[in-house]
This record gives sequence, C-alpha cells and structure tokens, in this order.
Amino acid sequence: MTDCGSFSKTEIKAMPQSFDIASRYALQLSLIEIGLGSFLHAFHIPFSGFFLSLNQCFILNRAILHSQSSPPPSPFLPMAISNTAAVMKTLSPYGKKFTPMLALSMQGLLFNLGPLIFGKNFLGRCIGSLLLSLWPMIQPLLIYGIIYGSILISMSDFYNQLIAKLPFFNDLNVQTIVLGFIFVHLALSLGVCLLACLLPAKVLDRYDQFLISYSSHVKTSSGAFKNTFLGKCRGVLKDFCSPIFLVSLILSGFFFYATVHSLGAFFFYFFRLIAIAFLTFFLLRNISTEWCMRIFSKLPFLKNHTPYIEEVLQRFQDQKSKLP
Repeated sequence: MTDCGSFSKTEIKAMPQSFDIASRYALQLSLIEIGLGSFLHAFHIPFSGFFLSLNQCFILNRAILHSQSSPPPSPFLPMAISNTAAVMKTLSPYGKKFTPMLALSMQGLLFNLGPLIFGKNFLGRCIGSLLLSLWPMIQPLLIYGIIYGSILISMSDFYNQLIAKLPFFNDLNVQTIVLGFIFVHLALSLGVCLLACLLPAKVLDRYDQFLISYSSHVKTSSGAFKNTFLGKCRGVLKDFCSPIFLVSLILSGFFFYATVHSLGAFFFYFFRLIAIAFLTFFLLRNISTEWCMRIFSKLPFLKNHTPYIEEVLQRFQDQKSKLP
C-alpha cells in the first residue's frame, strides 16, 4: 500500500525519460490554457475561469507527487510551471493577455506557499490547493471593484435590507451567500487535491492525454480581426455578455432605480457605470503581449522562476506539427 504522495514504479517508468517533470507539466498546462481555455472563453461558458483554476490545481498536485519520486527539484516548482504557462498564454494570438497571465502566476504563487511552508506532503498540498482556489474570486473582485467602486458597499447594504424583508429569509444576507460561494470553491479545490493522489494512475494518465489531445485539436478563428479596434470592441461585448456581469448590471440597475429620486439621475448613474465597465474591459484587452513580457523581464521574482520557456516552446511546436 503506497502513500498518496508516492507513485507506483509502473507509472514512473511510463513517464518520458527525456521529459523533465516541470517542463512536462508546464507544457500540459500551456496547451490546456491556450486550447481548451480559448474554447471555453470564446463561448463564455459560465465559471470557465474557475474550471481552469481547478485544472491548474490538479496539474500542480500531480507535479508535486511526481517530484517526490525524483531527485529533489526546486522548492518553487509550482511557480515555475505556472509562470511558464503564463508566458505561453501571452504568446497566444487569441483572447485577453493580462488577466489570464496574472491568474496563472498568482495561482501558482499561492499554491506554492502550501508546500513551501508545510512541506510537499498531503497537508502542504491541501493548503496550497485551498490558497489557489481563492484567486478566482479575488481577481474578479478587483476588476469589479474598479468598475463599481464604493457602489458595491451601498448595494450590499441595500440588498441585505431587501432580503431581510422577504418571508422565510430573515436569517439570510449577502454575506451568507458569499460565504457559501467561497465554501463551494474551497471544497472543490480540496476535492481535486484528494483526487490527484487517490485516483489510479491509469485514470490520471488518460485524463492527461485527453486534455492535451483535445486542447491540441481545438480550432480557433483567426486572430487578425481580433487585434483590430473592432475586434477588441467585439471582445468587450462578449465581456458584457458574461452571465456574472449581466447579473451584476441588472442588480445595479435595480439599485439605482430604487435609490435615486429622478429618472434623469438613474440614466446618468447607470450609463456612467456602463461607460466605466466598457473602458475597463477595453483597457484589459488592449494590454499588449510586449507589455506583459516586460513585466516578466523586469521583475526578478517572476523572471527567476520561469526557466522552461524555450523547452516548452519547442515541445509545443512539436505537438502542433503532429496534428493532421
């Protein structure tokens, strides 16, 4: 009976000998982010960002487990894998650059804190997985905080009072709903951590092969139009059609309608909010790959933990050349 932190001899032998652990998983994470990630975001599948963060959590757990059967790797292995995938994501001609790069890097950093502080054991991986799961909630909160500003607090108080007046919901408030949402995120991430070490090696290998194969065959439209002004405006329209943003926009519209005292003031506040949202989404989509790469080149914290770019690029090109 082996510990969940160790791998069988059969699985270790099945690993490609020429493939370093970090570069293997950095390639896998990059392929999924560029391929499957682009597909999910293009069709605005709800909670696609959180699904991708769960997949990153799974891959980092797998990398830690594999590293325990090899010579001691860098203590910053999860960061190296995540930062490499973040750079690869910025090289994709499709979709946004800055927010996915930031998410991959920050999630890798947060996950790394667990094994770094508590060791590469089960406890360290669980803590890292829980910390990683926080960023998919923090990043949208930062973006929506820019858009809504102090209105978020006023809206929270308004809907707390509104919910309290509803029958059978006296003990329910916005904070309870938010805490429940956070609990679900944490529970799912912890479940991924458990699955990474409890599922049979054959099942895990099939999962790896399926995601890489599917991501490699995802067909994306040409990026030429997306890099034009009209293409970016079309991308902003997709951001506006996000279910979460639409719900927040409807809630804010009702809030303005109920709290302001004239129709003119309602239209002023509501359309000002739409203008701020448009500008925020447009600027986020207008951040260039060159600017993102300068961040990595100027910050030693990121630059020193992104050592696998050349190898992953080569492996990525080899993977694409095998496609029919």
